[in-house]
Amino acid sequence: MVATLSAVGFLFVPALRHSRERSQCAVCRNNLHLLGIATHTYASQHGGVLFSHLHINGDWGSFNLPETLFAQLTDLVGEKTVDCPNLFPFTSPWPVYESGARATSNQGAFIVYNYCSGMPEASMLRYCAWESPLLTSDEPSLPLFTDPNNYGWIYSYWAVVPHTATGPRRSKGSTFLALNAQLTPSGLGAEGGNVCSLDGPVLWRPIGQMKSDYWIYESDFGNRGMW
Repeated sequence: MVATLSAVGFLFVPALRHSRERSQCAVCRNNLHLLGIATHTYASQHGGVLFSHLHINGDWGSFNLPETLFAQLTDLVGEKTVDCPNLFPFTSPWPVYESGARATSNQGAFIVYNYCSGMPEASMLRYCAWESPLLTSDEPSLPLFTDPNNYGWIYSYWAVVPHTATGPRRSKGSTFLALNAQLTPSGLGAEGGNVCSLDGPVLWRPIGQMKSDYWIYESDFGNRGMW
């Protein structure tokens, strides 16, 4: 009887983790849907122009926003909505103003999604191998927001893997993984991610259908995203 109960428990735990991951993915899709609505709400009041992604220094990064843009978004949808639920509460691998804060001294406020809009066309064409929508009238299939299947080799090897079969990858309690070698989210067990496109739908994209070489900072420094 004890052996039977142990076997049931052994099967139950993975099933519970799979169930929780499905639930978290549903919350994630809803977050991205709300962020898409907020972006269109803003654009409807500004002649169809999407949120600008430029920092004070003229640079941009897909998962760190100018603090004014962060304030505009969170005023509309709340602060928790700007993070994939699997990666909440937010933690940053880089120095911030104070413990628990999001903002760095020169990179704005970190969110735990990629915001793919409002980046200057010239820098996108020159560097990044993907197109950033600037207006609501741009190509409808262009991404607005994506799950952060991100990785890089700035200062050290790192990766963010929000959705495996049983939840996010963690290392020492953190979902920002410090690695000993360069690995992509695909190599770390990612199953895929949600993508909110300009025309509104939030769709799941399997990791095998994602490209892995998108630049996620204008200045690059070896940072990449997958969507």
